[in-house]
Formats: sequence, structure tokens, C-alpha cells
Amino acid sequence: MTPEKFESQIQWLINQGFTVVTLKEYFAIKKKSGFINERTIVLTFDDGWKDHYSTVFPLLKKYGLKATFFIVAGSVGSSSYMDWPQILEMQAAGMDMESHSLTHPKLTTIDRKQSLKEIKESKQVLEDHLKGPVSIFAYPFGYYDQQIIQMVKDAGYDAAVTVSGMNAGYLMRKDKAFTCIRYALEGREDLETVARLKRFYP
Repeated sequence: MTPEKFESQIQWLINQGFTVVTLKEYFAIKKKSGFINERTIVLTFDDGWKDHYSTVFPLLKKYGLKATFFIVAGSVGSSSYMDWPQILEMQAAGMDMESHSLTHPKLTTIDRKQSLKEIKESKQVLEDHLKGPVSIFAYPFGYYDQQIIQMVKDAGYDAAVTVSGMNAGYLMRKDKAFTCIRYALEGREDLETVARLKRFYP
């Protein structure tokens, strides 16, 4: 995804009358009214890469938009990842910072004690630095099962997200707040075509 392509997609969303909210705002609206306008959309970015600060953040500010960033807590400040001052600056500007585990493993393939540590300690690390609640978890690689979902709930999260088509089609139908599906948009795709195919709007 080039910066130019991303900016053109932002412009398309604005021109089509979409309202962009953070994921935390989305769940708050849904909890309060149970209704989400069909032209409400959430932009999410995973891992906490440096270009989220250098490229994505300036473009969001340029158009007055907000987004949710899922941070791999154990990677903050290393090599290609944002550092805490950058993350805090984005948070102060209205960006939503949430958890994407400590080290980004496939949680269903590792020891369950380690999975719990990834889920709980990432929340604690982020809350210690952000000085506020972290309430949404993004499953690394989109992998989860019933036990992982329960760990996320028990750790105090209010919701969790995966990625469309991931996790071998495993679906939890009882509580979709913890299996919220996102669509991973690739740079070669045309946003208008994707919107129609995925029924983002009629």
C-alpha cells in the first residue's frame, strides 16, 4: 500500500460520505444503540510499524480522521516499530491504541500459559504507558479458538478482532464482539469494488 494509494482511498471514503470512527467508538455506539449506520467505517492498523507514525498518522490528521492501531507491546521502540513518544503523540491526537499481544505469536499454536501471558501482559504494558484502559485485542495472524477467546475475556478486554478468511474458517457465533471480522485491504485493490463485493454499503 503506497501513501498515494492510501490517500486516494481516504478521499474516496470522504467523497462517499463515510463516517470514520475508532474501533472503541464503534463498539460504544453498538452497545448503546445496537445500530450502526451502514456508512460508518473503522480503519485499523496492526503491529505498530514506524510508517504508521511517519506516513499514516500525517494523512489521517490532514483529513481530520481517526483510526485504531493495534500495538505489539514487546516490540515498541525496536528496529522498525514506533517508540512510546510517537505512540503517545498519536494517542493525544485522538488515535485509539489497543493490544496485539506481546510478541505476535499464533496463540493457538503455543503453550496456553504463554498465550495467557501474551494476552494479559500486553494489556498491562500498554495501560502503564498510555495511562488509560486498553479494551480491544487483535488476535495475531487472526488465530483464536474458544479457549483463547475466554482468556481474552478473563483478561478484561471488551472485544477482539480477527481477519476475514483467517483461522481456517473457525467462527464463534454466540458472542461476535470477540470475533469481529476485519477485511485486510491490499494495495492493488480498488476500494470501490471491495466495498461492493464485501457489502460495505448497498
